[in-house]
Amino acid sequence: MSTRVFVPVTAGDLRVLAAEGALPAGTWSAHTVTDALRASWPDGDDEEWSYAALLTAAQESVERMADHPEEAGAPRRRVLAAEVAEVVASPDPDAAETGVGVSGPLPLSSVDALHVDEEDAEPVVGAAVRVLTDDRDAEDAETVAAALEACLEHDLGWYATQELDQLL
Repeated sequence: MSTRVFVPVTAGDLRVLAAEGALPAGTWSAHTVTDALRASWPDGDDEEWSYAALLTAAQESVERMADHPEEAGAPRRRVLAAEVAEVVASPDPDAAETGVGVSGPLPLSSVDALHVDEEDAEPVVGAAVRVLTDDRDAEDAETVAAALEACLEHDLGWYATQELDQLL
């Protein structure tokens, strides 16, 4: 049995995936429908829970861009939707209730789709990356939260893995 996970990535990660056919070995942060999510949202259903995990991964991709500016590329949220055999505890002890880890390598063959912002989201996502880069340790958590929340005004596009080269 496999688990659907949403893995936040950068443009650099996508270039590696295209060139190497896999993301390298390691524990990748990912999001999925967890028992904790179901318990915190008992009125939800599988579709709503999956969408929540996707959006959480999308927001985490903004953080990845801020953490790895050399890999960021155009400021767009990027998420891989993949089927994996096993998930592990999240590498981030403060992860959201959807947070899990995926032990790599993560082959392109396990990726079902890519979710990426359209070009019109770049100003908002870029602003969020700048706020995270500048204010991550600042006491103004509201500024960071508002910048990330503004990203949610943009829907992610769905792309087949055959379109990966077009997203680079």
